[in-house]
Amino acid sequence: MSKIPKHEHSRTGRRIETRGYRIDKRKVVFAILLLLAFVVFGTWTLMQAETPTGDTLVGGVLMVFCLGMASFLARDLKRAGTVVEVGPEGVLDLRTQEGLIRWDRIAGAEIKRASIVRGIRLTLEDGKRVDIDTQMLEVDRKELMRVIAEEGRRAEERRAR
Repeated sequence: MSKIPKHEHSRTGRRIETRGYRIDKRKVVFAILLLLAFVVFGTWTLMQAETPTGDTLVGGVLMVFCLGMASFLARDLKRAGTVVEVGPEGVLDLRTQEGLIRWDRIAGAEIKRASIVRGIRLTLEDGKRVDIDTQMLEVDRKELMRVIAEEGRRAEERRAR
């Protein structure tokens, strides 16, 4: 069920649908298994060391980091339903504290081109930037960008009337 309220198109009387996107559980499970494999390998490596060294400390810190990331990702496995919604009222990412970002607040949107973190960056009228992480979603960032652009144009047309 959508968190963005639906409203009717004024001319046709038909409902304007909200598009929602879920977490891709396969991607999350794969990332968690990969992180846990690093932890197991790191534990094995630390157990092979005869005396503690600086490398042991670095390995321990990296293992704690991997465990932390795995637990952070495990939180996404518990999420049911959509986590990102694009609709006639605006854009909503339930993973952030931002809440519904109305179309009249959005000055622009672009695909983030960073090699590690991929997603969509919304630039708000006040200059604030809001990132929508698409790495663990069931949608490609280009497809999500297309939907955001399409809904943004529709919202602009409704405001112009």
